[in-house]
Amino acid sequence: MSDEIESLEREMARMRPRGLTPDLALRIEAPLAHRNIWPDCVLMGAMSSGAMAACLIVLLLARDPVWQGTPTPVAGGPVPRAGDLSIPSARAAMQVASAGK
Repeated sequence: MSDEIESLEREMARMRPRGLTPDLALRIEAPLAHRNIWPDCVLMGAMSSGAMAACLIVLLLARDPVWQGTPTPVAGGPVPRAGDLSIPSARAAMQVASAGK
């Protein structure tokens, strides 16, 4: 088994890649040297805009009072609801509102 491995290693050592010709090196270099940078600029602009939008969203969420907890009602009575108003007081409020017009 080691003879096979040694013969394979000798064969691999004899194999050498050919050197690059100057013509081949120039043909590879030409498209790389004169490439268009416009797509890279557009990509960087889009990534920057996305990063700024993410920062703005985090800032707005951090300043939102909902994240700071809801205020607890003052102890002393139930919190009034819209359905708790009496019909006469609602009519009076509508008359005041219509009289102001």
